[in-house]
Amino acid sequence: MTVNTDPGLPREDGSSAAAAKTAKTAKGKHHPLTDLAVGLVLLLAGLFLGIDDISDSHRDHQLISMGVQTQGTVTEVVFEHRRKKGDKKVVTASYQDTKGHTHSVTYKDPYRSKEEGSKAEVSKKLRGAGVTVFYERSNPGEAVVQGQEASTGVGYFIIAFFGLLSCLFLVPLVKGLKKKAKPADEGAGSGAAGR
Repeated sequence: MTVNTDPGLPREDGSSAAAAKTAKTAKGKHHPLTDLAVGLVLLLAGLFLGIDDISDSHRDHQLISMGVQTQGTVTEVVFEHRRKKGDKKVVTASYQDTKGHTHSVTYKDPYRSKEEGSKAEVSKKLRGAGVTVFYERSNPGEAVVQGQEASTGVGYFIIAFFGLLSCLFLVPLVKGLKKKAKPADEGAGSGAAGR
């Protein structure tokens, strides 16, 4: 029995060795446009989320340093269930501006049942408690509770994390484009030398 080794000729099963090789290499690789799209989406998502978080932090710190300080009172405590990250206390405090108008501000805090007790106990303990509130003079509804300011570190971490993820898609894509460009340059150079 003779085995056909010519890649151009069809094999006994009707396919050619060249077609099998092409299918094999195509299986393990992504399309460059898909990698580009995924990389850019990850990069833009990271920038959007990170910058949003950093701007929240900047706003909170500006309110603490330049806002109007007043005393607020906790009026409501509800609990938000989060399966992986644990439960959170969602605390609402009301406060009055210099004109006597009442406003409210909400913040979230981790709930630790072992240290704080039952949800009913925590809710009872917090309701009516005093908190220090800083609000924007020109927009009294814009406020932050002291000690609950957003952290800038989280925003930078988000940008770095999504940036690294996007590199997993974009760096191999750029390397692949450089490899494709090299043979074309070499071919042009040898053509010029032959003249």
